[in-house]
Amino acid sequence: MSATPSTSSAPAAAAPAAAPQPSAEDLALGLFARASLDLFDVWPALRLAISHGWGGNGQEGKTALAEDIVDLFYTVATSGTTSSTSSANANASTSTSTQEGGVPVPAQDEVEQTLTYVIGNEFDVDLEDGSETAVARDLIALWRECIQRVQQQQQASGVDQPGEEGPLAKKFREGAERARAQDGQQRFAAQRQGGNGAGDDEDEDETTSEEDDDDEEDEDDEMEGVIDEPAPQLVESRPEPVIDEDGFELVQPKKKGGRR
Repeated sequence: MSATPSTSSAPAAAAPAAAPQPSAEDLALGLFARASLDLFDVWPALRLAISHGWGGNGQEGKTALAEDIVDLFYTVATSGTTSSTSSANANASTSTSTQEGGVPVPAQDEVEQTLTYVIGNEFDVDLEDGSETAVARDLIALWRECIQRVQQQQQASGVDQPGEEGPLAKKFREGAERARAQDGQQRFAAQRQGGNGAGDDEDEDETTSEEDDDDEEDEDDEMEGVIDEPAPQLVESRPEPVIDEDGFELVQPKKKGGRR
């Protein structure tokens, strides 16, 4: 009696699990981060703080501000509540998001608190013009636009890709380009005035530059939100001196760090 070879085969390997699809929030992050930096470039109060060199490296401070803002919006959108570190002076761990056009967003006062806290820590200044209200409002509108652009892209093509730049993001980008060009012209003029051999030709060039700046400011008037804000009033935040028992003033460490 001969044995019959078994014809049974090994069980087929399980098909690999499909990779999780990126959420609209994930896809919108890059566009929102870039547009937020553009918005900060046209924020008069922040431009003034950077131009005065308050708080050290202005670009690093602006980047830190953008990182905290992006983290705040993303945390709210993905969890429905803000994180316990999202605001300096509020119990953010128990705060809930609001709905703006069907998109979860942080409450406007939380965005304002984050802006004022990070500005104070990174640049050592206190905002007195109230412009953080307009900036917070623009950031909320910008986040909603970025999410909706991604969702429209998904519905139209079925492809999970970052949405195209929306009208508000485009407006801030164009305003930022003009602001950066204007800041560059002002720095160049200041360097020339500090040099030797300044003459009538340079005065004429400066007059022309000022006229160009006026034209750019007229274009900025068409922008909404923060770009319509008047010239900011900033006060450099200085701690009260601490005197020891011998009458000597103690050196105070500089405050740093993001939102907490």
